[in-house]
Amino acid sequence: MQISNLHASMDATGRNIPVLDNFIIQNSANPVALPMSLLSFDAVAKKNIVQLSWTTTREFNAASIELERSADGSNFSKIQKQSAAGGYNVTNAYSSNDMSPVAGTNYYRLKMIDNDGKFTYSEVRKVQFSVISAAQVFPNPATSYVMISLSSVEKANYTCSIYSIDGALLKSMNLSVSAGVQNSKVDLSQMNYKGIIMIQLKDENGNSAGSFRIIKK
Repeated sequence: MQISNLHASMDATGRNIPVLDNFIIQNSANPVALPMSLLSFDAVAKKNIVQLSWTTTREFNAASIELERSADGSNFSKIQKQSAAGGYNVTNAYSSNDMSPVAGTNYYRLKMIDNDGKFTYSEVRKVQFSVISAAQVFPNPATSYVMISLSSVEKANYTCSIYSIDGALLKSMNLSVSAGVQNSKVDLSQMNYKGIIMIQLKDENGNSAGSFRIIKK
């Protein structure tokens, strides 16, 4: 800040005091551009893809937005880039799809870049996909039980549902899967049903991790 023309002068009382003449205030710093404001950021699993959407405002100095993904929550890499729509007193809506998410947990964040090269990050959003790399159900035909063998890349929880051939739910249970190969025994002895049954596995997001047709004797 600069103040100019400070000098001594006589006031109306005859006293010699400092008087400000031609008072000028100047800001020596360059004006600071307002950053882009992020209003919302969502990531949702839909079948085998991730649908991402976000809204912004105050894009006076915004250049672009980069979508980044990580498999461990620490090391992110750019998977897409979009130009900023611009505008200040408006709300801009964006959307994008990740067509090849990794098995397990996917972490997403936005890198919002200004025209001067400065950038800020959004909060991280997390999406879980099936971590099962292989699954088997045996024996087939089955009488009193089946074994579900799962090969998983990390720990996860699944729902196992058993249906009759006409779609009636016969049994449902939760399976906790550890990393590696794991066998889980499912009791069928209390099931008053004979014929073809369907065993379906779904992850915590409701995505299918396997479907098997078994003959129940």
